[in-house]
Formats: sequence, structure tokens, C-alpha cells
Amino acid sequence: MTANAMPEDRVACMEAGMDDFATKPLDVAHLSAVLDRWLHGVAPATDAPAPDQPAPGDDAAPIAAALDQLADDLGGDGAREVVDLWLSDLPGQLEELRIAAWGRDASRLRDGAHTLRSTTAVVGAATVTALATDVEQRVRAGEAIEIARVDALARAAERAAAQVQAWQDASGA
Repeated sequence: MTANAMPEDRVACMEAGMDDFATKPLDVAHLSAVLDRWLHGVAPATDAPAPDQPAPGDDAAPIAAALDQLADDLGGDGAREVVDLWLSDLPGQLEELRIAAWGRDASRLRDGAHTLRSTTAVVGAATVTALATDVEQRVRAGEAIEIARVDALARAAERAAAQVQAWQDASGA
């Protein structure tokens, strides 16, 4: 439990190894849900939002809106090409970030985060864009980046990829 209730505080706590997250002032319904997860043996919902805060990675509506706009702008074939390229490039981009983080290669990490930020903005994945921007800015400021931060970015990107794929499946693009 913490008094730090900002979304970035939640991300930092989860990256530091917390199993779940609850904020003060105490919200009885939220605390009850957290306790139910743990007392009934259900895996922690690491993506559950703190009360009155958006869930990290909950970009389904913005992604769908961005992709709908992309389809309007480029046509169905153009949108399909962009989405296919993003989906096919994403695993390699995430692997590049992980390798750079493990190797403490600041230049490679900065460039990889910049590329991911730029390409992900096109599909409307605001959480991924924000996390990649954060990594890029931290590296530019000379901070060492923990593997956990890159892993959190990768998990958010994988959630976004599932949402992009769902949009593509639903739209036929």
C-alpha cells in the first residue's frame, strides 16, 4: 500500500517487484478486490488500475480510433500494410531493446526506444509511446535503465499488439 497514486508511481512499484498495488486513501472496494485475488489464489492483476486511474496498456479505444483514422486516410489496403509491418517488426524491436538493456548499451537502447516510440505512435498505442519516450529520455539524461523497465515496456507493447491484431481481425483490414 502506498500514498503514491500516480500512474507512473504504480508502474515504478510494479517494476520494483510489488505483487499488487493499492493506494491511500483507502478505497474499500479496491482493497477488497486485491485481497480477493490473493486470498482465493487468483494471480495478481498487475494491470488493474488504482481507483480513478486508467489501466496501463488499456489503449483499445485509442488504438481502434487511430487505426480507423489510418484506414480512412490510407484506405483499407494501406492500413493493412502499415499494421502488418508494425506487427511483424515489433518482436525484433522488443528483442533489440532487451539486448541493449542487458548489454547496457545506452546508444542502442536510446535508438531502439526512439524507433519504437515513433512507429507505435502511428497505431495509437499511447501507453507504449509514453513508456518508450520515458526510456529514451532517461537514457538521454544518462540514467541506467533497469531490465524491469524494458520488460514493462515490452509487456505493454505486446498488449498493444494484441489490440492492433484484434482491430485488424474485426475490421477486415
